[in-house]
Amino acid sequence: MAPTGPKKYSRGEVSCPNVSSAALRLIALQQAGGVPGKLARLLEALHSTVNVGFEIEEVRVVIDSIIGVKQGGLLGPQLFIFHICAIMQARRVDHGQEYEQCRFRTRMDGPVCSRKYQRADLRYDLQRGFVRLDGEFGGGLKQGHGGVLEFRVMDSEYADDTGLVFGDRATAARTAPLVNAHFARWGMEVHEKKPADTKVKTLVLFCAAPPSEYRGPSTFDGAYLSDIKLPSGNVVPVVDRAKYLDVGSMLGRDGTDRLDVEARIAAATRAFGSLSTLVFKSTSVSPAAKREAYVALVLSILLYRCEGWSLTAALWGKLRSFHHRCARSMCRVTMWHVREHRITTASVLKVLGLRNVETYVCRRQLQWAGHVARMGPGRLPRQLLSSWCGRPRPVGRPEMTFGATLEAALTFAGVEVEGWMWSWHRIGRVGGRWSTGFGM
Repeated sequence: MAPTGPKKYSRGEVSCPNVSSAALRLIALQQAGGVPGKLARLLEALHSTVNVGFEIEEVRVVIDSIIGVKQGGLLGPQLFIFHICAIMQARRVDHGQEYEQCRFRTRMDGPVCSRKYQRADLRYDLQRGFVRLDGEFGGGLKQGHGGVLEFRVMDSEYADDTGLVFGDRATAARTAPLVNAHFARWGMEVHEKKPADTKVKTLVLFCAAPPSEYRGPSTFDGAYLSDIKLPSGNVVPVVDRAKYLDVGSMLGRDGTDRLDVEARIAAATRAFGSLSTLVFKSTSVSPAAKREAYVALVLSILLYRCEGWSLTAALWGKLRSFHHRCARSMCRVTMWHVREHRITTASVLKVLGLRNVETYVCRRQLQWAGHVARMGPGRLPRQLLSSWCGRPRPVGRPEMTFGATLEAALTFAGVEVEGWMWSWHRIGRVGGRWSTGFGM
């Protein structure tokens, strides 16, 4: 709680005058973002100017000080996340109308696969709810019974990292210096690549359109892919792959999950190899103990962030191959044993008590889908779950989508997809039934 007046502590007095305007603005943004009032008042007290008076041998001295958060304290990381959130909220207010943002359309219903071209007639406002694009109130429309909503995606935050979305290179080059200046106003510094740097944290990932959209797909119709120069003389590299924030997910130029799946398999392979001699290939460890160690230490690495994967047949094959190879290794079965003794993968998994990899992946994907389905219509993940782009579909078969992957997961769980794509999200809102209704 903020002190209400001077307080004396062992011959010293402490008084807290008004906080600075920047701190008040930060605290106001944090309160608007849902930070509890008690925590906001604590921040106000910690970051206020404190007059500390000392009396030593009848000589009184008053110094100005700021308590702040102790370095290495448990409150530091949480406060930094609030600080980043406040910075981005201020950026949306100050710079949200300076460039054209990426627009999507959605409906609060069940289908998550591709739809026919539909015009948007509604948007969602946090204060007013559903609002028509002409500014009038949506007429009490409820979730699942409204029109087509239009929403924009400007940025995405995870922990203390931020991802910004731009429609073209010109917008990214024009906005990069403004983003750096905005963070500098809040006492933050965006990492820029200097001439002597070999590694950099700030990257620009060029995401290409489908090949059918280009006359020359190999060069992306002569797209300019050199580094973006900044007024300071530094640059922001333009890359073809990047690690997305702190979650460790790999993003590629083609927008698929191939790089991420390959990176997870490589990390899981290292984890399995480091424990192979002592645990997984040891004859003194029981199959049940090997199973528990494999599920806890290897599968958790392999399937980290798999909830949002869009898996093609080729990616499924890579996951199965890794899972089966690890199972044979734990049973000390080589490919020679498989050929000579006709050992099947199902029998190896049965000895260990493991399920096939589809079960572990689909279970996680359905749990995440049910979690998103229970979100309110104003949440970005819920809007993106059933969203589509407001333009005609390009020529050719589209890339594997999350909607098609979710449909496959429902089919694998024994759910009749025909007719369920309109009602699965209602079942998903009932957490207990969703988590226990499928026999996986």
